[in-house]
Amino acid sequence: MEGVEGGGGEDGRGSDPEWQWYIVNDFLVEPTILEDALGFLPAWKEPCILLYRDRTSTAAAHAAWLEQLRAAGARVAGGGKREVGEEKGENDSSADASGAGGLAVGTLPPSIPVSIFASPSRSTATPLPPTFTPLTPEALPGRGDLVGIDAEFVQLEMETASVLETGARVVFKEGRQALARLSLLDVRSDQVMVDDYVLPSEPVMDYLTRFSGIVPEDLDPSLSRHHLVTARTAYLKLRCLIDRGVILVGHGLKKDFRIINVYVPPAQVIDTVDLWCLEGQRKISLRFLAAYLLGESIQGETHDSIEDARTAVRLYQKWEEAKKEGKLAQVLNGVYEYGRTTGWKLQQQGFPKEKKCESKIASLCVVHTPMQVEKRAHLECERKDDVDMGRVLMNAVVRYVVNKAQRGVLR
Repeated sequence: MEGVEGGGGEDGRGSDPEWQWYIVNDFLVEPTILEDALGFLPAWKEPCILLYRDRTSTAAAHAAWLEQLRAAGARVAGGGKREVGEEKGENDSSADASGAGGLAVGTLPPSIPVSIFASPSRSTATPLPPTFTPLTPEALPGRGDLVGIDAEFVQLEMETASVLETGARVVFKEGRQALARLSLLDVRSDQVMVDDYVLPSEPVMDYLTRFSGIVPEDLDPSLSRHHLVTARTAYLKLRCLIDRGVILVGHGLKKDFRIINVYVPPAQVIDTVDLWCLEGQRKISLRFLAAYLLGESIQGETHDSIEDARTAVRLYQKWEEAKKEGKLAQVLNGVYEYGRTTGWKLQQQGFPKEKKCESKIASLCVVHTPMQVEKRAHLECERKDDVDMGRVLMNAVVRYVVNKAQRGVLR
């Protein structure tokens, strides 16, 4: 919050003290009411006041403004004693819901209806087969449940920067992005519960297709065959789950939450970019971790938010497994050692081999037991010239065998 001194100043600015406060959230600046600025009823609001004064203003005017601030603070504190839902008196001077759209002091914000998850698509085109299954209100995850998350973004405004003669790069104006796709995975059932494409509220300068997988037709109501919603609807779905106390699992979530403009309590965030990281060392990409730890090739041509969300969840499960077995330090050091050896680059030519080998193993599963398949897999991998790729292939094969055996597919 930011307060602008006025009302009695020498230049006569700010005749209405209720509108001298602004909420500043990164690049978003909006006017708000004094009760919102000085009220700390929500648990996430912590008092922090920086006071600036115009050096040309008189000491008397400044003292008067401070007294006005103290009186307003006392009024807010007094109003906060009202019980939730209590009616206000006729002479109650506290701001009400009609003031700048704010809430009455002492009241809790209304809960988001779970019916938001049943919001229809805004697209008029023939839809593709659904990529998600909406959950009933009773089936929605609650406190402590894990929800995988990933989001894709588009560029609304490009960054303005320059390189000085010294070689230093100076950013004059930061670029702006907007949410274009939000995918949420219910970890309890490994079921996609939300896969929303988001209508842009401003002209899009760059769809970042090479990173997001988003093309203009995806966000056009007359052409999109996806589940298309407004930014408000997507935000409310995420906000609803946060308020329900779910734990969000993803990779590089700090930036995602910043662009979406949502606050998530740290206790409700599991970020695999921080889990799989040695202190003081570089952050590792989701793609590299998936290849090394899971033996999987992701983000081949473009990103897919469902795939990324599911991969982040599996990386967290892998981390928990290594920690439980007491091998976390060993595995983590192995990731960095391999990364330094390869220059943190994945050998693209290896991935087709992996797919080919997995197909061969799948055909062997028809007539062989898991033990026989694993033995044949070792023989196949030993024939590979690329030793590192052979290790990745072996991981994929073992995982394939275990998963199929657990599902009763193998004999």
